[in-house]
Amino acid sequence: MTWFAEDPLVSWLSAAVLFTAVLIIYLQTRQRWALLAMAVVVLLAGGLTLLEQVLVTPREAARQTLREVFAAVEANDLPRTLSTISPTAGEVCSDAETLMPRLEVMRANVTDTPVIEFDGPTKATSRFRAFVEVIDRRTGIKGVYFDDLTITFQLEGGQWKVIAYQPVKSWRKGGNRVKDSSRG
Repeated sequence: MTWFAEDPLVSWLSAAVLFTAVLIIYLQTRQRWALLAMAVVVLLAGGLTLLEQVLVTPREAARQTLREVFAAVEANDLPRTLSTISPTAGEVCSDAETLMPRLEVMRANVTDTPVIEFDGPTKATSRFRAFVEVIDRRTGIKGVYFDDLTITFQLEGGQWKVIAYQPVKSWRKGGNRVKDSSRG
């Protein structure tokens, strides 16, 4: 039932249907209890909307981490990017430490709604289409990555941290080709 806590639309639609039913009853009977019931429905919808804003589900927390990752990458902020990665994810940290000093990120974002699936209470996988536009600082070559990406998160100390990622097209192949071609 986390969908109820993730989207206020469910509360609003339920309240609208209930309010309409009570309004019809009130218009037919003109009884005070129906008028009070309408007020209760409005207050209940407001309370549920407030609860939805305050309550953060694991899916919303994982989405927030995903937004933080892309914001840090787009800001070319290596320390902030590393803070979103688990210290146990050596390869992911190594990739960030290798690529971020070499590439200037012009834009980085998620272009569609990420699908987040949970494998137990402490592990989540997010699949989405990513867009990253970069310039190689050494060669000035521009590059664009626009493809599907899978990121795996693990809950550590109450925060979701990146532990792995899997692009459809590996940057390593293209990165090695650029490195080799720059040697002459």
